[in-house]
Amino acid sequence: MRSLWVASLLLLISSRQLPARTYHEVTELDAVFDRYGCTGTFVLFDPARDRMEVSNKLRAQQRVAGAPIFALANLDGRHEISAMEETEFLARLLVPKGPIKEEPVGAMRKTTLIERTNRYELHGKASLLSNSKHQIGWWVGWIEREGRFYSFALNFDISDDAEAAKRIPIGRECLKALGKL
Repeated sequence: MRSLWVASLLLLISSRQLPARTYHEVTELDAVFDRYGCTGTFVLFDPARDRMEVSNKLRAQQRVAGAPIFALANLDGRHEISAMEETEFLARLLVPKGPIKEEPVGAMRKTTLIERTNRYELHGKASLLSNSKHQIGWWVGWIEREGRFYSFALNFDISDDAEAAKRIPIGRECLKALGKL
């Protein structure tokens, strides 16, 4: 009975959508992927404005396995999430509207910190999904800047191991194109 309750809770959490928001396709982000010769998506979510800046919206909505920070489990045990869902999940976790324990969030902040300047704090985690069909590289995180929080998710197809190293440079260029770095 307990496993049925847990499965029901996971289904409820994974299917819960945030309210409708504004989506803005940013062609400058597509140009970043083109420069690197990659096919992928980048999503930046601004929860304060309920706005997503997106490259390749169709792919950003597509659920894939291997998201690095928090992928929600389907009932069959697979972990799948879209880039848009990943940014929404991080926003709910890091900008909670209800009671949340600070200890796990604080620990996550410490382990994901990449860079701290006098203008921003950048957090992220990279991962690589490999199976017999293809590889997908992820870089997911958030940036805190001027008292505001922005979550982001990047994923793209990887054809060889050398391309895996492109995740963070592509993501940083996307963040720069959006004026966040």
